Amino acid sequence: MSIKLAFACILSTIRRFNTSDIGLLLHIRIILFSTIVFAGATLPGCQPSIRYASVESGITNVHSVSSIPVLQSRIDSLLLPELFPPATAGIKIVSLETGESLYELNPRNLFTPASNQKLLTSATALKILGGHFEFATSAGIDTSDTATICVVGHGDPLIKTSDLDSLASVFARTLPSGRRWTILGDTSFFDDAYWGKGWMWDDEPDPTIPYISSLSVNGNSVTVHVSPGDSAFLPLTATIDPPTTIARIGESGTTVADSVRDPLSFTRHWKEGANVIDISGEMRVHDSQKIETISIANPGLYFVDLLAARLRFNAVDIGTTGLRRAPPAMQELASISHSLDSVIVRMNKESDNLSAECIVKCMAAFSGETPARFETGIRFMKRTLQSMGVDTTNMVLADGSGVSRYNLLSPETIVSVLNAMYRDSVLFPLYYSSLPVAGKDGTLTNRMATGPATNNLRAKTGTVSGVSAFSGYVRSADGEMLGFSIMMQGIPGKVRPYRRIQDSLGNVLAGFSRKE
Repeated sequence: MSIKLAFACILSTIRRFNTSDIGLLLHIRIILFSTIVFAGATLPGCQPSIRYASVESGITNVHSVSSIPVLQSRIDSLLLPELFPPATAGIKIVSLETGESLYELNPRNLFTPASNQKLLTSATALKILGGHFEFATSAGIDTSDTATICVVGHGDPLIKTSDLDSLASVFARTLPSGRRWTILGDTSFFDDAYWGKGWMWDDEPDPTIPYISSLSVNGNSVTVHVSPGDSAFLPLTATIDPPTTIARIGESGTTVADSVRDPLSFTRHWKEGANVIDISGEMRVHDSQKIETISIANPGLYFVDLLAARLRFNAVDIGTTGLRRAPPAMQELASISHSLDSVIVRMNKESDNLSAECIVKCMAAFSGETPARFETGIRFMKRTLQSMGVDTTNMVLADGSGVSRYNLLSPETIVSVLNAMYRDSVLFPLYYSSLPVAGKDGTLTNRMATGPATNNLRAKTGTVSGVSAFSGYVRSADGEMLGFSIMMQGIPGKVRPYRRIQDSLGNVLAGFSRKE
């Protein structure tokens, strides 16, 4: 029976019945759909690998393509109808050893990658800078005019308070005595764009979205410790760690005797660019201490202020502090440095956004640009991806971390990057070891803790509101190295059900064998 004849017969039947016959009409709709699907499946050029699920079951069609029906069926069954739609998914899985595509679902569609963007950032940074590139922070003195201690930042995102303690100790041993010193921080290595393009204004003061500076310390954030007062109606007690003069507590909340009606919340006067931290809400008299981390505006001054405090502790006479370009006559006395491979491990395992953006600007500085700009770093990333054989015509790169909603990537593009790095025998070990390990560390510590993916699968997670992405490497049951990218967006509620699908898919791939 032709499609045209089928339509004619069914429409003729419909006209004979009253529209209140809902059950019969629904049955006719199912027959009509089944007739179209059956007729379409017999037409020349149709791919037999596409599975059309039953309309009667309510399952949405899964237009996947695979050369391995068993694997295709297992993956398709994970895409639950109550989740897809409303969300959409793109998946690409390849054998990195043979180049064979094992499974595809919307592989060339563009998605918001979230922190899967860091896979591109780390790959291009290793190619441009090399794994042993050093982020060096120089510290020295200049006595040609006034006694000045100078610290010059070059984008190191890993500096901690303990590093400043070491620096202060060196200065205390080597500085001439009997002089009062000014401290200057030089942040001129980066431009003054302290956030990436497309970052959301209301993410303030989230410590995972910190201000970007060439002089950074403690992730450009502080920790706030809050305890209840000794009795009801007293203010809460709050302290900032590490203590710094550039931040202070504003409002501090209230102690209550029994039930809490107003839970604690923390914010900073971010609209004014001020480091005044307000705490609102209530704690009971005997509640345990609460801890919150808050981003800090003007991290260069924060760095200099912490160093000044440590120098004073070491009996160095410190006067004023500020930010200014270091004088040419500066004599270097010490330095702090961390290698790129350490920064990439931190970036990928912990999904550290500060590390990603510092890397992008350092790639820009590699060209000799000072101050280094995001735009130049992104241009270098795209140029490097092209040299790796990655098609850059179907992507949008806005930052290095994936915080920006402007970023757009496809699963096919991400797998192409994974494949290019896999084939680089020199850089692949650094790249591979930087990724979180299922059930073991980083952002995968509590995911796939049991099953064949445990301590096998290595992947970068990615989450922003409405988006969950998951891409990386896994060895199959046969020991075959697979590259995969799973991108999901349009998630209307909690992301956990979608992560469960990703974890199940990871275990399916780890347990997959061609001998089945």
